[in-house]
Amino acid sequence: MESFRGIVEDRLSALGQTAIRAATAAGLRRDSIRSVLRGRVPSIDRAAEICAALGLEFYIGPPRGDAVRSANSPDSHRPDPVPSEVAPARDRRLAALIAAVADHYEALNEPGRTALIVRLEHCFPELRKRPRR
Repeated sequence: MESFRGIVEDRLSALGQTAIRAATAAGLRRDSIRSVLRGRVPSIDRAAEICAALGLEFYIGPPRGDAVRSANSPDSHRPDPVPSEVAPARDRRLAALIAAVADHYEALNEPGRTALIVRLEHCFPELRKRPRR
């Protein structure tokens, strides 16, 4: 079984992100992910937050796969659920972050607003595909 640290290292590499940048982008403490890379074992809550920040599934439960569900089972095609207790915390952090960005945007002058939009589009290229309001 691969270690949590190894999974985090692989995911950061795949994303082309540093631990600090990924943590701060997700609203986590600056050292939240870096401490895992240094060998610290996170709490369950922190591990769930790190997984959410890196786009990884966080799952604790009965074993999945053939041992629990046979291929002939009627629900064998359904994906295993993501723990619902992770979503509200992530959504609250996202809402707080969006509110902070909106407040910051309102306080900027026009060149500052344009610069912020350009930076956001650079960090999130998928935003360029959406029409602006």
